[in-house]
Amino acid sequence: MRINKSLSGKYLFFVLASSIFISETVIMLFLDQFPDMLKANEALVDATLLIIFNFPALYFFVLRPQKQFNKTLLEAKECLARKNEELEVDSYIKKNQAFESNLRHEQLLYVIDQLAIFSITDTHGNINYVNKRFCEISGYTEEELLGKNHRLVKSDYHPPEFYKILWTTIKSGKVWFGTVCNRAKDGSYYWVQATIVPFMDENNHIERYISMRIDVTKQKELEIEALKAAQIKSDFLSTMSH
Repeated sequence: MRINKSLSGKYLFFVLASSIFISETVIMLFLDQFPDMLKANEALVDATLLIIFNFPALYFFVLRPQKQFNKTLLEAKECLARKNEELEVDSYIKKNQAFESNLRHEQLLYVIDQLAIFSITDTHGNINYVNKRFCEISGYTEEELLGKNHRLVKSDYHPPEFYKILWTTIKSGKVWFGTVCNRAKDGSYYWVQATIVPFMDENNHIERYISMRIDVTKQKELEIEALKAAQIKSDFLSTMSH
């Protein structure tokens, strides 16, 4: 709120000086007409009349502007206090929203950590982030994985064409789904149902890939065993038919 400036000091001094001069002149003229008893107390009468004559000027040019100034100043302080209170409330709401957002984010990461094998890579496949489940299933520590290329866990199970299709899909900005056989640090194989999602920057360029995988090793091993059993049975029947 804007506060009006008070009268300038020079103007106020001129008004008061003029008022006092005029009052003194009037008092001197009237004192000559007063009885001798009043003249005996000339100083007291002079002071009383000086106050009476100068009170209107004092009120209109000093007391009233000062009262209005104080009122305006009080309104400005109250307005400022209200704005500060609104800012504090707004700041509290924003902090509370940020806290709730961070809490939801942490809860989501916790759920992901419990259920999925999670990793983030740059556009070249270099690992920037892995969760606990990734480390557990691959046998590598976080320090051993960060900065390394995802080829570190690549197995020789799939043909080159498999990975060519995978990279062509995600480089075009599309999501890739599939079942992948990876190799752990100890040389063992594990199977995952994978989803790889490209994430874009503000210029709509791919800046990273986020991968979520579910361990399906047991299911895949059972499937492979079933296929082997079916093949053995087929071979046996074929032999018997001859």
